[in-house]
Amino acid sequence: MKILQLDGTLNACQIEQLGAANADLFQEEMQAAMSPELKAIEVDFSDTSFLDSHGLGALLMVHKTACNRHGEVPLRLLNPQPSVQQILELTRMHRIFEIVKRPVVHETT
Repeated sequence: MKILQLDGTLNACQIEQLGAANADLFQEEMQAAMSPELKAIEVDFSDTSFLDSHGLGALLMVHKTACNRHGEVPLRLLNPQPSVQQILELTRMHRIFEIVKRPVVHETT
């Protein structure tokens, strides 16, 4: 997992799975990376093949924390794989989070 901040947008990428095994770590690292100038959060799901209820809970908590600290902050889920898209739709999370299909540019460090 890689977390970057660029122009007020917090970006998470290279997430192979978001579930019970790593949801707490994801949540902690995302919350710790929130800067005072946070305007949006984008989570790139193009590499994510597994998402469960723990991962969904972590996404919700990250969004809630961001909104509590910074006002309304959109959380966008980028390029979810079909299995992840299905989970988002079955749980109606696609109504809470914006789902975006677009090319994602990873900053190299």
